Amino acid sequence: MDDKTIMAALEEDEALWYSMVIDRYTPYVTAIISGIAKGALTSSDIEEAAADVFFKVWLKRAQLRTESMKAFIAQVTRNTSIDMLRKLGKAFVPYEDDILQVVCQHTPDELAIVREQTQIVENAVNSFGEPDREIFIRFYYFGETIRAISSRLHMNTNTTKTKLHRLRSRLKEIMRERGYDCE
Repeated sequence: MDDKTIMAALEEDEALWYSMVIDRYTPYVTAIISGIAKGALTSSDIEEAAADVFFKVWLKRAQLRTESMKAFIAQVTRNTSIDMLRKLGKAFVPYEDDILQVVCQHTPDELAIVREQTQIVENAVNSFGEPDREIFIRFYYFGETIRAISSRLHMNTNTTKTKLHRLRSRLKEIMRERGYDCE
């Protein structure tokens, strides 16, 4: 079952759609919550946070699009996890601690490549100066819109777009230098 099938169900039967979303994304959501919590939440806290995520997704179902469904759910999950940690008085783990460790079925070689690429991207992002680093992280890791980033950083929207374009180009060049084709 893919996201297009799930989104098609939204038009016909919202209850079926909701069930499909929960079935498809529960492992993803719990992996993100567990990754952010790093053991600070009990299994019942994780279940409660996951239920909150799916409830929020239900409330915002009209805003979903097929091409960004996974990213939208990840953003809601991240925000809900941080809220849960704050509510319980637990510390939030920063982005550098690899918060999105999703269980997948890859060969060891594939996992090594993914880890290497992740390390290259992390090093590149850490080398970006401010506000470039913050723009990149807010857009790609936190899923914020260009308009929201521009407002938060008191920048012109076009300036933010230009900076983001240049950062992507710089990252592609770094990946090419390391032997990875980004096309």
